[in-house]
Amino acid sequence: MPEFKEREAAREKEKMEELAPYLKEAMKRKKWMAELKDDEIPNVEALGRQIIEEAKNKEAANKKKKTAV
Repeated sequence: MPEFKEREAAREKEKMEELAPYLKEAMKRKKWMAELKDDEIPNVEALGRQIIEEAKNKEAANKKKKTAV
């Protein structure tokens, strides 16, 4: 709807100006996490790789079942 798009930028600016003092105070209260050292960063396996590996394992198990029967 064009009439809403026309005033969206002004509305967003006004909203941010209204919220600015609250955001500033909230950021003052925020407790920041200490930066991790390289050896503290956990290794995480990508979910896509986990799914592929599980599919391969299931496929191998199904082949074993078929050959056992």
